Amino acid sequence: MANISSESALVQEILNDAEKKAKKVIRNALKEAKKLKKRALDEIEQKKQHTKENALRRASKETEKIISGIELELKRRELRMQEKVLDEIFIATEQKLQSLTNTSEYPKILKKLILAAAKELPSNNLLIQLREEDKKLIDKNFLMELTEAMSQEDRKIIFQVDNLSVLINGGAILLTSDKRICFDNSFAARLYRQRRSLRQQIAKILF
Repeated sequence: MANISSESALVQEILNDAEKKAKKVIRNALKEAKKLKKRALDEIEQKKQHTKENALRRASKETEKIISGIELELKRRELRMQEKVLDEIFIATEQKLQSLTNTSEYPKILKKLILAAAKELPSNNLLIQLREEDKKLIDKNFLMELTEAMSQEDRKIIFQVDNLSVLINGGAILLTSDKRICFDNSFAARLYRQRRSLRQQIAKILF
């Protein structure tokens, strides 16, 4: 992916949003997760005590095996809890990105996404695929500004809007004129490419 300021800004915005969601929308989920964890710990402690009592009549290895199994189940519960919270954050993030399409800043965002995708493709004749409702944002001046911006990168590119509309939640998909190579820079695709890294960073923030 192109290393541009908009990319890092998007990542930072998502992380900031994750923190806000942890404090607001996700707060109840975290409280519930903590309750589940406490109940699980109490349950394990009870089972441990019961196991220790029975250990007087069993071999120590068997006892350790049982305790290990209980602790493994706790870890699984914690992971399921974290997955649930993280999934809620990504759903909220997707909704936030979707809402950007209704703001006055969206044309600027769209332009940056198109330029970033153009830098990833080798052709100098590119097709832009958009949502049907975004096509009205692309006029001759918009296309000229794209060409001028790429000329500063020593690339003379002719941009054309594809007649085909695509079902994406915002952003754009760029293709070479022969449609053999494409670069998906829709909101969903960008979030997917960042998902693993963002999950790790969000997990550190929340857990």
